[in-house]
Amino acid sequence: MTNENLFAEADSYALKVRSELSLGSKPVDDIFKILYDAGILVVKMPIEEGTLSGCFLYDKEVKEAWVLINSARTTGHQRFSTAHEVLPLFA
Repeated sequence: MTNENLFAEADSYALKVRSELSLGSKPVDDIFKILYDAGILVVKMPIEEGTLSGCFLYDKEVKEAWVLINSARTTGHQRFSTAHEVLPLFA
């Protein structure tokens, strides 16, 4: 896949996620609130530095999603990890 195709696919995917979450085209202000409002539990806890940034869990039986975020990372890193971890819901 070329970089051009990869960027086009990423843009398409971003538009799909923004549409499903009714985000419009404005910058995301609070990813944690967006996920909370969507019924996705975000748990933040410190994890040894240099290890896990975050992880996504989904229980198919009860149809519930959780995101675990390493609060030992910077706030920007936590936001990025949170957005990254929730993407499997929209695949």
